[in-house]
Amino acid sequence: MNRARLATGLQGVAIVERAWQQSLDYAQQRKQGTDPATGEKCAIITHPDVQRMLLTMRSLTAASRGLAYYAAGMIDQVESGKW
Repeated sequence: MNRARLATGLQGVAIVERAWQQSLDYAQQRKQGTDPATGEKCAIITHPDVQRMLLTMRSLTAASRGLAYYAAGMIDQVESGKW
């Protein structure tokens, strides 16, 4: 049953990773606002708040992945009798 729980958690990590990838792609393509230096429209990824949101998503994704790896390691240790 523990492996089933871990598999469900890993599915969540995969969904979050894909959501981050799509958010990054969208932020790079979406034009809104103007660049003060050139006066041309700029991608929203240049906005500090968008960058903050993307970095938050990335760090939470990495933390989730790390937690899943830790849980997998603990399951392996318990099942092998090394714990």
